[in-house]
Amino acid sequence: MHAEKKELRKIQSLVAQHKVSKALKGSERWHHHIAKAVDKEVKLGMSQIFQYFHILKITNHFVDILGKFVSHARLRGDIFKGRLDAVAQEMTRKMTAAIEQAEAWGGEDMRRIMAIINAAVGKGPAKFLDAIRMAFKNEQNLSILGRISLRMDIKRELLNEKKLDALSKELEKLDRRLEANKKGENYDKMLGEFERILFEGEHDIEGMFKAAHLIMKRDLLLMIMVLVDIEIMKKLGAKWVQIHFLPEKPVHEEELSLEELDKKMSDKAHTLANGLGVILKGERAIEQKLKVLIRR
Repeated sequence: MHAEKKELRKIQSLVAQHKVSKALKGSERWHHHIAKAVDKEVKLGMSQIFQYFHILKITNHFVDILGKFVSHARLRGDIFKGRLDAVAQEMTRKMTAAIEQAEAWGGEDMRRIMAIINAAVGKGPAKFLDAIRMAFKNEQNLSILGRISLRMDIKRELLNEKKLDALSKELEKLDRRLEANKKGENYDKMLGEFERILFEGEHDIEGMFKAAHLIMKRDLLLMIMVLVDIEIMKKLGAKWVQIHFLPEKPVHEEELSLEELDKKMSDKAHTLANGLGVILKGERAIEQKLKVLIRR
């Protein structure tokens, strides 16, 4: 974004000085920066959707194992049932809280950003872009989204996933023992193992939900930045042709190319919206499964 902003100012200066060839070359360089940004945006958004599905899969695994304990509980005594009920209540509370906190994570920052955008809309394209850029730089405007790096959250998310995958293998062993339902199997001991696995994984599950939401929200803000820049360059191009007599043909070709990038971003936004809809349904389904288990 810094390179792109510097390039845009340089192009505007060259146009004002009627240095047409240099301005057009600068425009090509600027376009190259934006095209790379769009490609990375598309890759980031799509990979994050798949990553989120993986988070839901791991979380569902924990819930399914709890369901098997609940099924076995009808054959057990009141002490076991009371202990299982305590585990189920705690698991429901923590997982529901993790999902709710993740959805709220960075929400205040998003509301501030949208307020800044709405306030800047009527002030012309240059003010619009500057207002959004300033929001990213001003810590009073942005708390979490402005200070923590995107890369850091991606690394944290992958690290948590690695830990949970290891615990998932232990869950699979426990699952096989529950399915075998051997006579005389020590369910108290197995419930103890499940409690340990759940305790070791609870912070990682919570961390993955939080990181995933932050990454998605940053991705949305970056999309806004790129789309605004594309729109501004299209408007500036038309202005330069009229006022500074820039050649119409290369500027028109640039506009057509920018429209293609615009379309690519719009298609990506549509795909992400559909993916997010499925993810939110998945989160709600986990909450409902936990509530059903509590009732059982």
